[in-house]
Amino acid sequence: MTPVSTQAPEIPVSFLVTSYNKAAYLPAVLDSVWRESQAVGGEVVLVDDGSSDGSEGICAAFAQSHREVVYWRQENQGIFPTVNGIAAKVRGKWVRFCDSDDPLIAGSTRRLIDIATETGAGVAYGRAIVYGPAPLTAEQLSLRIKQPAATNVHPDGVMYLIRGMNFTPSMSICRADALKDALPLPVDLVSCQDLALWFPIVSRLPLAWINEPVCFNLKGVANQLTANDALTLQQTIRITQRNAGLLTASHKRAAVLKAANRTRRWLRRMRPDRNSLGAQFWLLGVNARARLGLIDFNTTLDKIADYYEYELEAILKRRARPF
Repeated sequence: MTPVSTQAPEIPVSFLVTSYNKAAYLPAVLDSVWRESQAVGGEVVLVDDGSSDGSEGICAAFAQSHREVVYWRQENQGIFPTVNGIAAKVRGKWVRFCDSDDPLIAGSTRRLIDIATETGAGVAYGRAIVYGPAPLTAEQLSLRIKQPAATNVHPDGVMYLIRGMNFTPSMSICRADALKDALPLPVDLVSCQDLALWFPIVSRLPLAWINEPVCFNLKGVANQLTANDALTLQQTIRITQRNAGLLTASHKRAAVLKAANRTRRWLRRMRPDRNSLGAQFWLLGVNARARLGLIDFNTTLDKIADYYEYELEAILKRRARPF
């Protein structure tokens, strides 16, 4: 008699969808996620973080018609606690986070898994096709990958995260076992959760990429947290500081140089009323001292972050309530 296996079948991919006030874009995202989960074999975990625009009803209807979907609604907590909660449900070998306004391109998940497997990467990503503010048309959503591009691996993945990271969670896939190293995320932060997730993973595993589209990326909508440059810059600094133990001296130097130079430009363009000669000279001095290795990493970044926190106090105080 053949013994019956009591082991649960392996789940290839966990698709983790976080929803907050993106009702106009959410149906296309959910349809694309379901299609991808069926193509590669996987589970869909969906949470609505206290939406007030009808997203809750869309999520509930989707879960009702797709009984395999794990779904719950919660009072608004913000993205960091929400990621902690949804990531705790992961059962797949791979994880693909999906924002509620970034539809996935058909075939992209299999492509990302293949390049991550080929390279041994902890995280693999592609590029996005920008759209918005109008929702995508049916013709746009029918796009499929036709001619796969060459696979690339960053020689220093952490340095790339510091200097020029330009991919969102929806544009990537990561190893579930490596994701555990990044959790739980700090719940006092409000934005740039992807950077907080990737630092611990990329510090010990390769970061691979392909120059081909794997999802659509919404731009031009005012209520996106990433539309606030000051918040993005401040959160990037704070996340980098909290991962200081993973950084080499050259990583720290690059992080300080980037923060100082971006802040000089931000003051000139966005806050001329606060763009004093003293501020510019101090930031230029930081630049020069950083190149010589003559700065204190945390103290200097604290002072740079102060430029943004001056005007972000209201947002940071109600950090669990995204605008």
